[in-house]
Amino acid sequence: MKFTINRTSLYSDDEIAPIAGAKREPTLRTDLRTCPDKEFDAKGLGGKKTWRDEGLNHRTVSCEDAKIARDFPSEEWVIEVNTLEELLALTKEHGEIIVWPEGHAAKGMASVEIYDTYRE
Repeated sequence: MKFTINRTSLYSDDEIAPIAGAKREPTLRTDLRTCPDKEFDAKGLGGKKTWRDEGLNHRTVSCEDAKIARDFPSEEWVIEVNTLEELLALTKEHGEIIVWPEGHAAKGMASVEIYDTYRE
């Protein structure tokens, strides 16, 4: 199973691989918003852009905190983990990890964060 992977200490640096063996792969990142679908066509700040002017697959959704969504092409660091033992081996080698559900960082993939420094 493929997971996106990042390291808390590298939060804003996409150029450095979070672990050896991670590979950059194209993904889709989903942008979720709490405003209603009528906001799809509302003008943004300064009246320059609408919600639909950026991103792909604009849609209404019904999840806990979101009402509209769109996707953006992205690139993420990705690893393949096929067994629980392999996932536990990551903790032995890199320390604490957080496993996020599918869609946290990229559409269709769960995510692993190596929690190597404090963040709020």
